[in-house]
Amino acid sequence: MNAPLPDAVTVIDTRTNTVATTFDGGWAPTGMAPTPRNRLLLVTNFYAGELLVMRARSGQLLRTIPTGLGAAAVAVVRH
Repeated sequence: MNAPLPDAVTVIDTRTNTVATTFDGGWAPTGMAPTPRNRLLLVTNFYAGELLVMRARSGQLLRTIPTGLGAAAVAVVRH
């Protein structure tokens, strides 16, 4: 078994309970939340002070949003 990548985000396929993909999560990814319909994944980077907006299936980085140092959680609220 390979050692996990440092600062990696691992996506689990909940239907099969297996690893679907692993991709770079930035510097110290801590909080993660999928958006509705699981198209995007929001990942906080504790030491970098940013929120990454990524495609959930591929890990493609779409944008970075500054949060300030110590961001450790994220929540998605639908109105």
